[in-house]
Amino acid sequence: MSFQVIRPLILTKLQAISDIQFATDSHTSKLTGFPAATFEPSGNENSFFTNAENQRRYTFDIVVHQEMSVLGRDEAIRVLGEVCDAIITAFDEDYRLSNNVDFCLALPSAWGEYKSGSASIKYAMLTLTCVKTAIVIT
Repeated sequence: MSFQVIRPLILTKLQAISDIQFATDSHTSKLTGFPAATFEPSGNENSFFTNAENQRRYTFDIVVHQEMSVLGRDEAIRVLGEVCDAIITAFDEDYRLSNNVDFCLALPSAWGEYKSGSASIKYAMLTLTCVKTAIVIT
């Protein structure tokens, strides 16, 4: 298991959510639709698990972007909430990523705002951690 195996699985899952208009596996300012979801690896851990296994954690930051300039703040927050709920549900329902990981942890989020050109963007960053046990001694 590796970042390179997990990344396309996450992208496929995000692209399957009908409310998301644009999804990519890298953070970019070139968003072609809203709400948009971008993500990248953000870290990993490798811990002793048993005398023959390590437990590896692969972490990804998924950022959901929603413009506020056209929709307005209240509507952007409502849309962002719906999309975050859909992402959380998608990973809850397939917490093993089609049997490619042992499990994914529940997704916490943090919300904020930024400016992109003349547009105001509301965002939520969800942290996805995928856990896989690796046999290190045979």
